[in-house]
Amino acid sequence: MSHAQEYPENGPYKELYEDSDQVRFEASYSGGELNGDFRQYFPSGRLMAVGAYKNGKYHGTYKEYFESGSLRIEENYKDGALDGRSQEYFESEHLKSDERYRNDALDGTSTYYFDNGKVHYVSRYKMGDLDGESKEYDENGVLRSEITYKGDEINGAVKEFDEEGREKTISSYANGVKQGESRIFFDTGEVEWVLHFKDDLLEGVSKLYSKDGRLDKECTYTAGVEQSCKEHSSEAPRSAPADGKGQNSKEQMAN
Repeated sequence: MSHAQEYPENGPYKELYEDSDQVRFEASYSGGELNGDFRQYFPSGRLMAVGAYKNGKYHGTYKEYFESGSLRIEENYKDGALDGRSQEYFESEHLKSDERYRNDALDGTSTYYFDNGKVHYVSRYKMGDLDGESKEYDENGVLRSEITYKGDEINGAVKEFDEEGREKTISSYANGVKQGESRIFFDTGEVEWVLHFKDDLLEGVSKLYSKDGRLDKECTYTAGVEQSCKEHSSEAPRSAPADGKGQNSKEQMAN
């Protein structure tokens, strides 16, 4: 027959795994609430986590471990809310993420890593919202994208890069919507397309260029709908943007 768990008003407290003498959790109560240090264990008896309570809430440094014994998480709390530096690790012991919190919200620079130790993402937050420049890298350390945020929305330039770090596309955003000029580049660096947007739709004249800088084609759009196209070369033209959002055949432009 199972019995309801009894919690002391004051003093030490332990929980065991079911049908086992192995301790699962141990802590202390004071005034009917968890206060002071606590420990959690795996069924094997290995340490799972250590931390502290203050009036029933996490307070101070909390550490969590893989069963192998290597550190998995180290973070800081203030009256139950994440506050300060928070780090997570791969079981290989390489750093997986390094974040800053204020009153349970991401605040400051957050960095995320691949298991090989290379940086994957770097983002900046202001009280939980993306705010500032975010960068993404591949496993070789090559920059693959840059995005500027304000108030958790994309505002400013969005850039994409190829595996060699060369610029592929650049677009402008305002309040999360593509606005103004966007460019697509050949892998040799020359401009291939110059596109113009209004409220995420193609608007006005879009131009297609050859690698030698010659204007090949001009297409005019209104609210994403093609109105006309004019060829400037006898060569077979490359396809114009396939839809009113300006996606070319290689889907190079950022959404």
